[in-house]
Amino acid sequence: MSFKIQFLKNHFDNILSLPFSFSNTLSELVNQYYKENKQLGSKDRKVLSELVFTYFRYKNIINLDDKIVESNNFEFFFIISYEVLNKSDTFHYILAEWEKYWVKYDEFEKNYIYKLLISMTFENIIFSKINKSYNFENKLDIKRLFTKSPTTIRPAYSHDNINNLKYTLKNNDIGFYENSNLSSLDIYSFSNINSLMESNDIKIEIQDNASLIVSKYISELSQMNKFDYILDACAGSGGKSLAVKYYSSNSKIDLFDNNLTRLYEFNNRNNNFNDLNLITAKNDLKKYDLIFIDAPCTGSGTFRRHPDKLHTINKNIIDNYVKMQKDVLDTYSKYLKENGILIYITCSLFNEENIDVINSFIRDNPLFIPEPITNHLITDNSIKITNFAYQLIPNNYNGDIFFISQLKMKESKWSLSITKSIPSGIKNM
Repeated sequence: MSFKIQFLKNHFDNILSLPFSFSNTLSELVNQYYKENKQLGSKDRKVLSELVFTYFRYKNIINLDDKIVESNNFEFFFIISYEVLNKSDTFHYILAEWEKYWVKYDEFEKNYIYKLLISMTFENIIFSKINKSYNFENKLDIKRLFTKSPTTIRPAYSHDNINNLKYTLKNNDIGFYENSNLSSLDIYSFSNINSLMESNDIKIEIQDNASLIVSKYISELSQMNKFDYILDACAGSGGKSLAVKYYSSNSKIDLFDNNLTRLYEFNNRNNNFNDLNLITAKNDLKKYDLIFIDAPCTGSGTFRRHPDKLHTINKNIIDNYVKMQKDVLDTYSKYLKENGILIYITCSLFNEENIDVINSFIRDNPLFIPEPITNHLITDNSIKITNFAYQLIPNNYNGDIFFISQLKMKESKWSLSITKSIPSGIKNM
């Protein structure tokens, strides 16, 4: 038996036993495990991570109680992971070792594992975490959902075009990537991403394709309506605002987040856009043409990158986020101009965090009305929930699942009565 394969298999079993939870994620525990096991080299860690996360990606749909599969967990997930691992520039080192290890199995066991793998018909999988009311099972590229998302990169600034980025990839020995129609690239090489980010050739942003679709849509909306001021209400470290500017919006954007530590990270990301402004306190007198809220949520739509989420989210966690989301909407909607646009975004799969929150907000705030989304950037990449709410799904793009909804603030009766009472000559001043 190959020592290297047995070595990896032992660590694989150890990692599967780690007590991860929603607040203590598998990624955090795995990284800690690697720190505590210095004998694991960088290539070992990359292969192990792919095998472990593939395990949790498929755990719900494979009968792991079956005695043969249970005894061969490592082998089974090695086979499932092969396609992704084979794209990695670190994987070749272990292939010869795998062949030596695999030879020890008799033909019955080999045939059984392969037969089970082939018999997994993705079209018949009932993915219990997805709301059936969306009819996802008829429209999703299910096989893509059960593979790892690529790392999506783009130039940080519009003047650094994709050809410059491809040149940078070549300089960093990253040859396997796919073009995107979002002026970005999807890369699958695992080992050189750090050197790429540290490269001086071109400044690079990592951002999921679903996030880029939403950002590009906001940019196009602001250009079409010639919006002057936008508020990025839950800005984090500013990734979406940077992408909105990358796609050529001329609007001035204020960024705010309650987590000032994350917000201040934006200063390290932005070296080019002068009309992006961090605000650390809300100005009650300032109103915006457009406010977009990337609301705190369970992150269930990111399960391709974080498959452990599907095993840790429960009703209490969802309910806590719903309360936060309603508070966030109530807080930031007050800063919207009349006739302004409010966009609500999550990376969640759950109705409770998405359309239910929006419907509740509309019921409680009659000045806000549904605003239909007609832009093909959203409609062509989504499942339609209603004409003002869509769930982005990775059929035509390779990334996470997002929810987006759009509302408009009506003119109040008070404003209308004031306007009617003003002579026309004064109105046009």
